[in-house]
Amino acid sequence: MKSTKKILVIGVFRNSKTKNNIPCSSPEHLTKLFKKEDIEVITTSKYLNRFSRFFDTVFTILFYARQYDIAIVPWFNGKGSFIWQEIASRLLKLFNKKVVLVMRGGGIPDLIDRHPNKYLKTLQRVDKVVCPSTFISNRLSKHNIDSLVIENPLDLDKYPFYEKENFNLNILWMRTLEPLYNPAMALSVAAILKQKNLPFTMHIAGKENWHLKELLELRKKYDVVNEVNFTGFISFQQKLALANKCDFYICTNNVDNAPVSLVEMMSFGVPIISTNVGGIPHFIKDNYNGFLVEPNDAYTMADKLLEIHFCPSIGKKFAKNGFEFSQKFREKEVLIKWNLLMNELRNIPVLQPAKTVIFEQENIYSQVESQAY
Repeated sequence: MKSTKKILVIGVFRNSKTKNNIPCSSPEHLTKLFKKEDIEVITTSKYLNRFSRFFDTVFTILFYARQYDIAIVPWFNGKGSFIWQEIASRLLKLFNKKVVLVMRGGGIPDLIDRHPNKYLKTLQRVDKVVCPSTFISNRLSKHNIDSLVIENPLDLDKYPFYEKENFNLNILWMRTLEPLYNPAMALSVAAILKQKNLPFTMHIAGKENWHLKELLELRKKYDVVNEVNFTGFISFQQKLALANKCDFYICTNNVDNAPVSLVEMMSFGVPIISTNVGGIPHFIKDNYNGFLVEPNDAYTMADKLLEIHFCPSIGKKFAKNGFEFSQKFREKEVLIKWNLLMNELRNIPVLQPAKTVIFEQENIYSQVESQAY
């Protein structure tokens, strides 16, 4: 049974001028998945300016109110994002729309813990809370908030697995150049490798901003100008080339929820060494499909790089286990969960039981724990 109503997806969407300058957002990727399956959607907004995007979002909610019955609203980190989704969700409920709030920010659980009276009202207002991993879902359960885990979808058919026999010190870092993601730690790792007189290369890929100037100064201070390359924002084809060229991916984030880049690298077969923060331990099992280190511990991160470098069997194990884990993010599997949720919100009967394994918030390693070591 197909609904005649569309789905409204709110977020940041690229236009013809910005598609080569900014990465595809989670709401945009979800919209592409819906369109592949002929699910009709309305999107907002393609404006990058905050005020223009705000007015465009409000206009879309009001002008197309008769065309959609369900709205998907993201909540990222930061005060601005909270205000954004707060206004949108209130307005949508005023028009009696079903609202799905997708928790995108890894810092949200701490905000709720510190100010529960302020933030829990939003979660109680919406019809369904969706989390891309069990990290936020588990934290919300402590406040008696039920949520559904639906992973971020990836078209994994486009991601080739690069089987590697050896792991040279060719290192990739990829994220927006912001202190939140701590690219300075990557440069500290480079400085340590330089001190050890080891040949290495490091590619730091991501949208450049004001922080780049500080990073360039650090690169010069650490004397790694020849070894560290800032690539700027990279296209998908450039990402493919770097994943093939590089033998390691390092994640230095201070805060995160469900980073898609980790799944991408696992699909490519690139071993990961990451900080142990936020939802990352729900993706990386230490010494199973990657290594985890404490935030800002550049020395341990460098040691873990060398451990794999001198013992390739560890890297092969991480690549194999990481690839197997990445397959749960296939678009087909994720779409099943979204379809079930849409049917539930629209009161459309489904053939399978209401309680199904794909909605359970199980530990991702419950079936492989005995194989971890």
